[in-house]
Amino acid sequence: MQKHTNLAENRLIIIDDASTDERVREFLEGLSNIEFICNERNIGYTETCNKGISLAAPRDVVLLNSDTIVTPRWLESLRVAAYSASDIGTATALSDNAGAFSVPIPNQQNKKPDEIDYPDYGRLMRQFCGGCEIPDVPTGNGFCMFIKRELINQIGDFDAAAFPRGYGEENDFCMRALNAGWRNVIAPAAFVFHRRASSFGAEKERLLAAGMKIIKKRHPDYIQRVRDAFSSMSMQNLQKAAQHAAIAAGARAIETRVGIVKRAGSPSIIAGDGITRRVFMLLEGDRISLPQNDATLTDESILVPVTQDVGQELA
Repeated sequence: MQKHTNLAENRLIIIDDASTDERVREFLEGLSNIEFICNERNIGYTETCNKGISLAAPRDVVLLNSDTIVTPRWLESLRVAAYSASDIGTATALSDNAGAFSVPIPNQQNKKPDEIDYPDYGRLMRQFCGGCEIPDVPTGNGFCMFIKRELINQIGDFDAAAFPRGYGEENDFCMRALNAGWRNVIAPAAFVFHRRASSFGAEKERLLAAGMKIIKKRHPDYIQRVRDAFSSMSMQNLQKAAQHAAIAAGARAIETRVGIVKRAGSPSIIAGDGITRRVFMLLEGDRISLPQNDATLTDESILVPVTQDVGQELA
């Protein structure tokens, strides 16, 4: 967080909702350049979010879960998307594991290759996805969501009475924003890793069911709006761009693992175990071309679909 966030220009407020693990407080109190708040008693997730929103006034707000890892220019990219139009009220980051906001494959965890680090993976996602059209969606996702202060001033904060423990509060807020004439969007260039559901653990399913029941009653068109938005052409194009980023990440992981210097259409040199080998490795659209025999130069090769072999490391 501190490495990839300009804390000279942005306030970082961390709120401990009366955690029972004293190590959390000890760790947070040792950090510099942050504002650490510890609730005297547990007031619940949604009320704690509202407290942070109030403390941050009169500035815009980004809600960021504790189970996230940010990547370079995450905050700047959120702000660019949010201010790309005056009627945009919220902007949510892309993620490896945030439900419908997950890329390249939604609603599942997209595994990062172990050989590429978090910052470089985020950079690849930004490079490939940053030029995509900004998709409109009916709701943001509270794991990492930018909210304009003007919107908060108009419609208020989250409904802590209806959603005291979370799951549903940001959906209701964003639908209220739509009804007031605002838009919710995805920030294509912002990528944040998320260890989903670790904030709530085993309570997740119960909280999700209770929250969705309220959402459906308050906003009968919510489900259809979600289906339409996340199947739109702009969303499909964004997912396709993220797939190319994941392929590039996988290729870099291969390069790191075996020491390849890639040159499309030309042989590469691999040195290992005292033996020098010459091989071809070529990216062709959605496929990675590898030689059948890494000990000899040959025109023959196997084309590996991204859903198999190497591709399994990307999903």
